[in-house]
Amino acid sequence: MHDVCLIIENHGNVEQTGLPSAVIHLIRSLPDIRFAVFSITRKHFALNSLLGEIPANLHEYIQFTINEESLLKGKTPQRKAEKEFWLKLNELYNTPLEEKIRFFESVIQDLAVDTHRVINYSDIIRSRKFWDLNTSQYKKYASHIPFIDYTWIFRTTQLPFFQLMHANIPHAKIYHIFSPRYAACAGLIAKMRFRSHLIFDIQENTPLVENLKLETFSIDSTGNKHESSFTPSTFDIYKKTYNANTKMFHFLASFYSDFIIVHNRNPQPLFDDEGIKHKYVFVPPGMEAPRTADSVLQSKQRPCIGIVGEINPHGDIKTSIKAGKLLQNDVRDIWFKILSIGNTNAFYMKECIDLKNSLGLNFSMEIVHEQHHLKTLSCCDVVIFSQGNGSGENLLLTALQLGKPIIGTNEPVYHRIIQGHSEEDRNLGECGLFINTGSPHEIAQTVQIILNDKKLNKEMSRIAQRRFELYYSKSTGYKTYESLYRNYI
Repeated sequence: MHDVCLIIENHGNVEQTGLPSAVIHLIRSLPDIRFAVFSITRKHFALNSLLGEIPANLHEYIQFTINEESLLKGKTPQRKAEKEFWLKLNELYNTPLEEKIRFFESVIQDLAVDTHRVINYSDIIRSRKFWDLNTSQYKKYASHIPFIDYTWIFRTTQLPFFQLMHANIPHAKIYHIFSPRYAACAGLIAKMRFRSHLIFDIQENTPLVENLKLETFSIDSTGNKHESSFTPSTFDIYKKTYNANTKMFHFLASFYSDFIIVHNRNPQPLFDDEGIKHKYVFVPPGMEAPRTADSVLQSKQRPCIGIVGEINPHGDIKTSIKAGKLLQNDVRDIWFKILSIGNTNAFYMKECIDLKNSLGLNFSMEIVHEQHHLKTLSCCDVVIFSQGNGSGENLLLTALQLGKPIIGTNEPVYHRIIQGHSEEDRNLGECGLFINTGSPHEIAQTVQIILNDKKLNKEMSRIAQRRFELYYSKSTGYKTYESLYRNYI
C-alpha cells in the first residue's frame, strides 16, 4: 500500500518525464513518503524513466486514457439489483445538488466495486434505460437544440465518469486529488473502494467555463481539436452541462474530503455549507523563484511605477493616471507600467490613453500583458494595486517575492500582505502603504514617500522578501502538505 496517491488530470503540460512539473517537485520534496500517481488523460503520455528524472519515491504510475469508444467490461455478480440501480441513477441526475450524496455512494458501489457491481460500463452504453435517461435529460434541459447535438454533449461530458468507475486506482492511505472533475470522481471512487482518506486540492479559483467562447472551443469526444460547427444554443447547453458536472463533483469531493486545500487566503467558495468551509487549509501557491535577465534591470535614473489592475471601469486605472500628473511636477522623467489583469475593455483603455494625453503628461505609459508581467515587475520601484483585484493575487505574491514596496487599498487581501496575516507575521513589519480608493493626491503622496525615503524603501523590500519566504514560498507549501499527510500515514 502506498502512503499517498496523487490523482491528476494530465492535459499535456508536462516535463520530459511525462508528468507535470508541479507533481514531480511535490514528490521529490518529500522523499520519505511513498507516492503513486494516477493520471487521467485523453491522450497517452509515456512516463520516461530513461532520462533518470523519476523520483525514487514514486513507486507506481498508472495512466487512464479516457475514450468512451472502448467498452470496458467487468464482473457483475449482483445483476439482480439492476432495476434498483437505474432508479438510483435517475435520482442522482434529478435531485438538487445537496441531496445527491444520498445516492452517489450507492451508485459508485453498483458500478465500481467488483463484489457489489450491478452493471458494467459496456452494458450501460448498450442499455435502453441509459438512452431513456439521456432522452429524459434532453427533454428537461435541451429540447430547443437538435437531439444529435445533445447526444454528443452527453457522450462527451457524462460517459468518461462512468468509464472511470472501472479504473485500476492504486491502493493508498491517502488520495490527493487536483481537480473538481475527473480527478475528483476517481478520488471518490478510491475513497469508497478502500475507505481511505481524501484531500481535495482546489487548483483553480474558478473551475467553471462561463468565459469559454464558442470561437475558441475546439475539442471532440476523444480530445482532438477540430473546427467547431455548433450553434450558440448548443454551445450554451454544453457549458451548462459541463458546469453542472463540475459543481456536482466539486461539492461531493468537498463533502467527502478530510481537508480542502486552497491557494488563496480569501477563497470564494462555491458552496455556503459551513461544514465544508471548516475543512479549508491554506497552502501557498508554490511559486517558482523568478528568473530575470540582466537586460530587465533597467537604469534607475528615472523611477518606474507599476500599476496592477483590470483595464475596465472596475479597475480604477484612471485614478493612478491622474496621480501621474501630480508626480510629474516633482519627478519629470518617470515610467508608468500598467500590468493588465482580467479582460481588457477596449473603450476604457482608449479613455485611459486619452486621459493621459489630455493632461499633457509626457511620461512613458505602457500597457503590459500577462506574458511580460514578471519582467515588468522586476524593474518597478513600487507597485500600486488598484481597487478590486481579486484575480491579481499571484501578481501580489510575485511583487512580494521580488521585494517590491506595495501600495494597496483598504481591502483584506492587501492588509494580509502588507501588514501580515497573523501575529507572528505582523511582527515582521509592513512592506507597503495603504491608500483610499479614488484619490490621486493620496496615490501621488504615497509614491513620493517610498521613492524619497531610501531607508524606508530598503526596509519594506527586506520585509516583503522575508514574508514571502516564511509564508508563501514553495518550501513552505511542501511543509504544509507533509504535515497534512502525516496525520494519516
